[in-house]
Amino acid sequence: MTQKSLQLHIQDIINIHHSGNTHDAINEIKALIKLHPHEAIPLNVCGVLYKEIQQHDEAISYLEQSLSLKADYPEAYFNLGLTYQEINEINSAIDCYKLAIKINPNYSEAYNNLGNLLKNNDKPKESIVCFKEAIEIEPNFVSAWNNLGNAFSDLGQLSDAVDCYQKALKIENNIPEIHNNLGNVLKEMGSYEKAIKCYKKSLEISPENYETYNNLGVVLDKLGDSNEAIKAYEKAIELNPDFAEGYFNRGQVLNSLQHLPEALASFELAYRLEPGIDFIFGDLLHLKMYLCIWDDFEIQLNELRNKILKGQKVVNPFPMLALIDDLALQKKVSEVYINKDSFFNSSAKLSPYPNHKKIKIGYFSPDFREHAVAYLSAGMFELHDREKFEIFAFYYGEEKQDAMNQRIKDGVDKFYNVHSMPDDEVVNLSRSIELDIAIDLCGYTQNSRINLFAKRLAPIQVNYLGYTGTSGADYMDYIVSDATVISDSSKYSEKIIYMPNSYMVNDILDGSYQREFNRVEVGLPSHGFVFCCFNNHYKILPSVFASWMKILAEVNDSVLWLAETNDYTTNNLIKEAKKYKIHENRIIFAPQMSLRKDHLNRIKLADLFLDTSPFNAHTTASDALRMGIPLLTKIGDSFVSRVAASLLNNLNLPELVVKTQEDYESLAIKIASDPNEIQMIKNKLKNNLKTEPLFDTNLFTKNLESAYKEINKLCQSGIEPIDIKIHG
Repeated sequence: MTQKSLQLHIQDIINIHHSGNTHDAINEIKALIKLHPHEAIPLNVCGVLYKEIQQHDEAISYLEQSLSLKADYPEAYFNLGLTYQEINEINSAIDCYKLAIKINPNYSEAYNNLGNLLKNNDKPKESIVCFKEAIEIEPNFVSAWNNLGNAFSDLGQLSDAVDCYQKALKIENNIPEIHNNLGNVLKEMGSYEKAIKCYKKSLEISPENYETYNNLGVVLDKLGDSNEAIKAYEKAIELNPDFAEGYFNRGQVLNSLQHLPEALASFELAYRLEPGIDFIFGDLLHLKMYLCIWDDFEIQLNELRNKILKGQKVVNPFPMLALIDDLALQKKVSEVYINKDSFFNSSAKLSPYPNHKKIKIGYFSPDFREHAVAYLSAGMFELHDREKFEIFAFYYGEEKQDAMNQRIKDGVDKFYNVHSMPDDEVVNLSRSIELDIAIDLCGYTQNSRINLFAKRLAPIQVNYLGYTGTSGADYMDYIVSDATVISDSSKYSEKIIYMPNSYMVNDILDGSYQREFNRVEVGLPSHGFVFCCFNNHYKILPSVFASWMKILAEVNDSVLWLAETNDYTTNNLIKEAKKYKIHENRIIFAPQMSLRKDHLNRIKLADLFLDTSPFNAHTTASDALRMGIPLLTKIGDSFVSRVAASLLNNLNLPELVVKTQEDYESLAIKIASDPNEIQMIKNKLKNNLKTEPLFDTNLFTKNLESAYKEINKLCQSGIEPIDIKIHG
């Protein structure tokens, strides 16, 4: 048989394989090998055929025989590499691809495959070299362009990734995977509208791709289109009923819409299908806390702690604050969440701009609306010294035409709505303004855009108010605090700005809260002591509730007044109270009021606010104190567990700060059992509201401006951030 006829025979055998008769093809090629035992090509083909039917040992044997006959056979090395890759012997596969390239330096496919292995082996920079070599050899190599885009994406070089995907699509526009990949990168860049177009194009080509529906849902959720996001997730689930991530993401949206029981069901199904989804364990536990489902709470808490210690992606930073009062663990959770050591988070600092006549301050938040952050900070924006500062607000929440949103617009020099603006555009805008200091008022709370700060909005970046914990990020230079809330600065990634009074800004006290309520109209008994707590229910740990029940048991005719959220939570709390033999009529629930001033006036009917720990009352504490209601708190170790103590210290009421749960219970009982005691405390609070610094917004703003001047001076002098103390 001539060489030509041998090749024709091999082609016939390959055609048999392509027709679906691989076993027949193997029999034919083995017969051919017997006729030509010294030919390498049939052995190579036989190895490939065995690889196709997943008989890898046979495949390796035949490919090695092929190479024993022809040591400079690049295709055999390539196929051997493919085989090793399939059985996850990655180092052997890498060696084979390298040998194929050594023999044939123009082997573009080998470069491409080698690049993929290196990328998947956490060597994205080395993989880029391989993909570029493949493209140099074959400029229209679509797969290599796509893979190069993937590598750039892994490195956080998102613009380069976009360029690669677009070049791939220019060559061949009907590959759904590449449209999906481009959408993913645009999503990371905050270009949500463009990402949606990519996902829809991908689905137009491949309408059965459930993962693309899931990606579409994520972006729709980012844009605030919750209903369409849910539809996308449900389509993904319809296409793949075992798609855990789809259930998880649907649960996230349902959670944000406060459809909590439905969210719980979706989370639990996701967890049963795939318990290793990033952050699902913590999110599920947090949702159970919202609903006051405390079955096996301590067991789950211990499991959470162990997973954190192992460096697992188990909980988001914000839910963590309510669960474990441990600064070191909180920092670790933040670092894991942002993938602190990733390429993306290694952006260089900005050099300071030439001294501006006025220091340019940018406040970034999704909460410039009827929201706790706005209630606290609105007065500060108005009081900033416009002779020395220029104030910019960057709003990335949903468009809201409410009174607080308008007040903040009126209270700053320039208000930017950047909700639909991609991250890079927001960064470019900030830099074009030449912001000296960028303030993150959100942190890791809902609708966070911490990525903006990772890309460096300003030479100085500050973590303040919205998230009372460390960011764990090198790109956040400072955190605004005070001597009470931060007891151990070593557990913070930021340098500390110690304010002279409380870290918390409060809006100006005014006389607009004038409506009078009576107990009966709000569902309270006409007589008896009223304990209250209007904190979110996720802050109520079983141990805290147990203390409340002990207090109620000791104080006759007393009631506990809580915020009302949903029937599910209400029923769970009543059920828990009954375990302590506390009748359900002693747990009163206050429905949400449409007007904030009505809520504040209603608070005045309470006698004593019982704080939660470790996640203290923040704005709710300020509200109670503002309206003359004393607050009792147990101080902890973390920032979030020391907030109420900071407020009380700055009202000269340190006697309401205790260190143990036993002292918390006994002091609450003592105060409630002695009418003179509670009246004395209320009188002291009333007087101190006028004389102490907590609600002196003007003083706070001046002190904060002193901090801004100091850190800007350090930056202008080329001095790295250091802890600073402001003396008011």
